[in-house]
Amino acid sequence: MVVKAPNLKLLKKVHENKWVAFSRDYRRLLAVSPALSSLQKKIGTREAVVMWVLPFRTGYAPRNPSEIPQTGVGSEADYFTGWRFV
Repeated sequence: MVVKAPNLKLLKKVHENKWVAFSRDYRRLLAVSPALSSLQKKIGTREAVVMWVLPFRTGYAPRNPSEIPQTGVGSEADYFTGWRFV
């Protein structure tokens, strides 16, 4: 299966720190909500690609799971998601 990149041109500053639902082809923004549960209600039974919109000034880089320190330093969410926010 080939996963297309989302059309980030659809995202505006008002979408920061919110959940968004794209159509499967990423051409349309179906719904926006600050809470995932309310986004699911808005989507209903439609198929959608859901993602959290980071602030536009935030950078991120993939995190290799083998680099997880055993000391417990850092947030568990950073390590479980495989992303490290910088």
